[in-house]
Amino acid sequence: MIRITWLSCALSAVMFAGAALADAPSPAAIAQQCVQEIGERTQTSVAAMQHRTQVGVARIGHLDEQGAPAPVIAASAHASRHAVNEAATNGVRAVNGTAFACLWVLDAIDSPDGPKQVVLAARQLSITVIGNVREQANLHISEALMQAIGAPAAVMAF
Repeated sequence: MIRITWLSCALSAVMFAGAALADAPSPAAIAQQCVQEIGERTQTSVAAMQHRTQVGVARIGHLDEQGAPAPVIAASAHASRHAVNEAATNGVRAVNGTAFACLWVLDAIDSPDGPKQVVLAARQLSITVIGNVREQANLHISEALMQAIGAPAAVMAF
């Protein structure tokens, strides 16, 4: 799915406006919008990881209640971890794409370093948040697995 955003419009404006760059938004305004879009992508990634964690933990509990064998429950935990990791990877990819597009726009309008540093700081914070949520999500899945099969989660983690 292609998402048309303010950033897409800014990229188009920079590419096609030429002499009209004087009417372009200020570097600070572009950086502010970029930070907002990076935040939105972070929130989307976090929500996806939380959802996949909730589904995974519920599935592990359901399999345990139904008396499924340990390897089946462990495979479900593995699939849940994979889903969480995939959501995290997609989130980081989206954040990086947004940040790098913003930096391209800022370079194209000869922005000073300040707005670029703001975008880079937002990118780094976002990646840290996504990584922390990913770690916590995988921990919750491992705890559910340990509770279901009664073995240390580290032993059953693949």
